Amino acid sequence: MSTVVADIAEENGIEKIENYDLIQINSGKVLEIQDGFAFAPSHHGFPGTVNENGDFMSPYSRSIPETFVGDSAQEAIPPVDKFTQNMLNNYAVEGKDGETGLPTGKFWINKDTARTIAGEVACTHYKKCGEDADTWLDSQDHNDNDATGTRFDVSWKYYDVNGQGRLDAVGMIANFMRHMFRSLGDLDLQ
Repeated sequence: MSTVVADIAEENGIEKIENYDLIQINSGKVLEIQDGFAFAPSHHGFPGTVNENGDFMSPYSRSIPETFVGDSAQEAIPPVDKFTQNMLNNYAVEGKDGETGLPTGKFWINKDTARTIAGEVACTHYKKCGEDADTWLDSQDHNDNDATGTRFDVSWKYYDVNGQGRLDAVGMIANFMRHMFRSLGDLDLQ
C-alpha cells in the first residue's frame, strides 16, 4: 500500500490491513481451486454463483460413467451394477483438476464414508444393524492374523495401500466390502 493511501486511510480511521490472506483476489472458481475440495453428490444440479461479482463456484452436474446409468430392467440395456451406481450417485466424491478446478470424472470414497456404507451393508446383507453392526466392524476378531486393529481398519489398510484415505468408487469399494465381510459368507452387491 502506498504511503499516500496509507496516510489517507489512517486519517479517515480506516485500519491498515495486515493479513492479506483474508482478501479475495480471485473472482473465478473460488471454491474449486481450494485444496481438499471435491465435488460431493449434494453438489449435483448446483446452478453456480456466476454473476457480476465473479464466479464463486461454477455450475456442477454429476456425470457418472454410462455403464452405471439406467436400469437393468430396460430392454436392450446390459445389466447395471446397482451397488456401484448407488455409490456414484449417493456417496462418492468426484475429484477435480488441480489447475482448472474442473471435475475429472474420477470418483472415490473416503474412509469415513466407507465406514457408513459398511454399516449399511452389514444391516442389509447380514442383519447386523445399529449397535450390532458397530460392534462387528469394531471387533478385533478378523481374518488377518498378522494385522492389528478392528475389522474395518484392517480391511481399510489392506485396500488403501498408499495411505491416501480414499478408495476408487468403481470396483475397489465393492471389493473392499467383500473382503471385509468374507467371514460372514458371500456378499452379492449387484
